[in-house]
Amino acid sequence: MDSETVVSPLDALEDQADAQPPAPEPQAQAQPPEPPKPQAQPDEDATGLRAALLAERRRRQDLEDEVQTLRQPPPKPLPPEAETVSDEEAERYARHYELYTPQGLDTQRAKRIIADNRSEIKRVAKQAAEEAVGPVQEQTAKSGAREQFVRVAMAVDGQGQRVLDDDGVRVLAQKFAQMPPQLAALPEVADLMLNAAIGETVRSGKKRVSAPSREPVFTETPGGQRGTGYTISNLEKKIAESRGISSADWEKTAKKFQPGQPNVLE
Repeated sequence: MDSETVVSPLDALEDQADAQPPAPEPQAQAQPPEPPKPQAQPDEDATGLRAALLAERRRRQDLEDEVQTLRQPPPKPLPPEAETVSDEEAERYARHYELYTPQGLDTQRAKRIIADNRSEIKRVAKQAAEEAVGPVQEQTAKSGAREQFVRVAMAVDGQGQRVLDDDGVRVLAQKFAQMPPQLAALPEVADLMLNAAIGETVRSGKKRVSAPSREPVFTETPGGQRGTGYTISNLEKKIAESRGISSADWEKTAKKFQPGQPNVLE
């Protein structure tokens, strides 16, 4: 009988182990992420200090604003025209045109602007009216000045004599020409110019011829001779020519004239 190989159990296990593939090496397990560390909370004392610091800064800013306001010059007083503007109108104007101050709506400036606009409108309207009626007023003034000139130039004194001679009238005309018509048309101004013309005439050395104190007395010519009779003057010749009367007819009619008696003029 053939002898059989005896295999021990230990050898069988080793052979079996060699026949099997090697087991995979164990992998390292992944470590779980660490939880976030809690942030450190500010201390209650630090929070209180921060709040106090902010409050102090606000208080200081308020004080600086107040000091700045006190340093500003006081507002100018409103002119009389601006005082007539109501507060409601000034507020509407300030809101519409965005007029503000650090304290709020700038109604004072709004009132000034409204008053200035009203004054400008009145000025333009007055100028337009003057331009429209100016020529008429100037013509009226010139007409009145001419009337006053004639009145004072023909003025007479208590004796019925004219207070100005021809030279005085020329002086008076010069003074009227130098005076604006609006003033020359006033009677009191015309009287002042008359007095000035009289004074200037007297100062120049001219004397007025006074009226005779009594009526003239008509006497006969020396030696009892009559005069040459009536002779037509140059002035009468001009009047006769303007009337279409010849010099001979004029003299003939004049010789028939009898003082104190009814006369028929042909």
